[in-house]
Amino acid sequence: VNLVRMFGVIEDPQLGPALVMELCPRSLRSVLDDHQRAISWTLRLRWLAEIARGMEFLHSLLPNNILHRDLKAANVLFSSEDLNVAVAKIADFGLAVTVCTIQSTSSMAASSGAAGTLAFKAPETFDGKFTKGSDVYAYAVLIFEMATRRVPFAGLSIPEINKRVLKRFEYDEDLYQEDGIDEEKQRARWHRRNPLEARRPDLALAEQDCPSALINLSVKCCADEVTTRPRLPDISALL
Repeated sequence: VNLVRMFGVIEDPQLGPALVMELCPRSLRSVLDDHQRAISWTLRLRWLAEIARGMEFLHSLLPNNILHRDLKAANVLFSSEDLNVAVAKIADFGLAVTVCTIQSTSSMAASSGAAGTLAFKAPETFDGKFTKGSDVYAYAVLIFEMATRRVPFAGLSIPEINKRVLKRFEYDEDLYQEDGIDEEKQRARWHRRNPLEARRPDLALAEQDCPSALINLSVKCCADEVTTRPRLPDISALL
């Protein structure tokens, strides 16, 4: 299973309770930031497949599945320093905050719609609606990280990121009553004025030779409507 194992809890005399977890020497974010190191697309696709399998496992647990709520490169760890054999493992289910997590991008306060990191939060999560689909949305942004080796929305202020992430279609009943413009036409017009690529991390920044299928997968995974995003079993099968 592509998850960081937790062995137990100990009581530290100075720090108090501490989790004992599997030792994983590096995060995916730190590897992507190391531009002295070339990363093949074969490796990147393998890591994405391993991450998808880990998320699929969490989502399939019974009787209660687990939603990560903060999936991103900073929360993916490697089992070895040797990246050719290292296995990507998902970590940080709201249990810990690492320096890498803090540096990856600003986190939302609890009052803004619960868990998550702003650039990775699906629009519906700002209403407190966390689903398997919201984790798939975060996976889309993680694909951006993998394809570009960049932090999403780098250089933008929190208000600017907030404006992009929160922007979504809202049906206007008055527009229908007064001008006869139904929901389908309103939605089509809104999307022409607010294309998806203007509201998501810029996939045009993907590095040379990035597979077009990977770009297309990211676009599908970050769709506005939860019901149109692919399921993790389908993503795993594709990768």
